[in-house]
Amino acid sequence: MQQTDLLRVFTPYREENMTRTYNLTPKRHGYITGILSNLSQPTHHKSSTLQQCFAEKWSNTMTKPSRYPRRKKPGNTNLSHKVVLFLLLTGLLFTGFSISAQAGLAGSTTPRIVGGKNADPNEYPWAAALLFANINDGFNAQFCGGTLIASRWILTAAHCVNDISSTSEVEIAIGINDLDNISNADRKTVSNIFVHPAYNTISLDNDIALLQLTTPSNNAVLAIADNTLTDNITTGELMTIIGWGDTSADVQTPAFPTLLQEAQIPRFDFDACNAIYDNLLTSNMICAGFAAGGKDTCQGDSGGPILYVDTNDGTYYQTGVTSFGNGCAAANNPGVYTRAANYTEWINDTTSIALTGQRQLNYHAIGRSTSTTLTLNNYSGADITVTAINLSNPANFALLSQNCMDTTIVNNGNCSITLQFQPASAGTHMAALDIDFGTGNPSINTTISGTGLA
Repeated sequence: MQQTDLLRVFTPYREENMTRTYNLTPKRHGYITGILSNLSQPTHHKSSTLQQCFAEKWSNTMTKPSRYPRRKKPGNTNLSHKVVLFLLLTGLLFTGFSISAQAGLAGSTTPRIVGGKNADPNEYPWAAALLFANINDGFNAQFCGGTLIASRWILTAAHCVNDISSTSEVEIAIGINDLDNISNADRKTVSNIFVHPAYNTISLDNDIALLQLTTPSNNAVLAIADNTLTDNITTGELMTIIGWGDTSADVQTPAFPTLLQEAQIPRFDFDACNAIYDNLLTSNMICAGFAAGGKDTCQGDSGGPILYVDTNDGTYYQTGVTSFGNGCAAANNPGVYTRAANYTEWINDTTSIALTGQRQLNYHAIGRSTSTTLTLNNYSGADITVTAINLSNPANFALLSQNCMDTTIVNNGNCSITLQFQPASAGTHMAALDIDFGTGNPSINTTISGTGLA
């Protein structure tokens, strides 16, 4: 696994010179990264133009991009949301900030597995490859990694899926080892994408997301380490990284494998790591890597796991999600991973009872109405009952119909809520939707919005 050059704007991975040129690359395959020589001329690498970057990454033969995070749509030239044109750090504007994140954020950190070896085909049944659905072969389709943490849920990095506009664009291959033989994997489509609501595309804080599978997988699932276990992993203690990312530490000679790679790297002292990144890391991140370099995640590894293995019984626990780094496997440049333990509550809330559907109703003329239907899905493992549904801002929003109240929603069942937006005046209007499940149970609180046009 190796690193990818993406503009991850908040977290510099490495200082290259006195002008503080950062190469922070999200470790997602297919993203644009590089140094910004000026605000209007972003480059892919230090010597590549943006057009050259595309030529390198997505040729007519669709060969896998050599060292950049993978793009979701080959040939897409709309980079306004994928390339960060500037980085404001401590009151200074730095150019040339790239993050290697495997999925897609601005920055120059590039996650991938460098210095690893071929993994045993049966060792990681919960390992998942995120694939572009419109590309037939697995090698070129794969752009990020993930893990099966429940029968219908994939855990990955937010930057891998944040700019995916439709669930039809992505498929999941679970338990896959060889990208050239994806027919042997458990192939799944995706019904919903949940990016963490506090995900920061600039700093890559809260770089975590969940993908809901259309149908459940029968593969084994991976346990997530809690904070106690994560805290007890000492500096220098080895953890395992896996992925299909770049295996070359040299961005000029990328080498993407077809076989799943694995490597062991030590936990890196957080304070020392944070100092390397100019104290821009957060408590939602952990660091890992050898001070001397040599082994690391890289471009194409984003969203995949970093794992702790219980030496007593061989059980794997996911301690982090591959997020970003400065280069790949370089000395004194550890990789940065989203600390999975900090998100167990969000994961449990999202995977147990999930509300899906369109909540942004866009532009409508004053007095004209439109509606949206939200679906409440119960994956909690038990029956639930909705005791109250409250919608604010009655001047602009109304509850048209629902079949959720005072009925039992069985496990794996669902109900629907239909809302109307009819703007009474011009401007943006918002309404709070609260769904309660009885005393002692958590409620769902979300916002519905729409804009009235005069």
